[in-house]
Amino acid sequence: MTNYEALVVALALAITAPNDAMAQQCATMGEEIARMGNMDMDEVERAKADALQQVGITADNRISIQEDEGE
Repeated sequence: MTNYEALVVALALAITAPNDAMAQQCATMGEEIARMGNMDMDEVERAKADALQQVGITADNRISIQEDEGE
C-alpha cells in the first residue's frame, strides 16, 4: 500500500468513524501519513476527494449536507 492509499483509507475511516474521538484519531493518522510521505497540498486534496468518493459522498451530496446544516 502506498502512502497515498493509506491516506485515503485514514480519511475514509475518519469520515465514517462512529464518534468524534475515533474520527480525530484517524485524522491524526492521516496527517502523519501525509507528513511522512512528503505529500503536497494537491495530493492531500486529491486524497480527500477520493476518500469522500470511497464512502459515497459526492459533490452534490456535500452541497445538500452543507445546506441542511445551515438551516
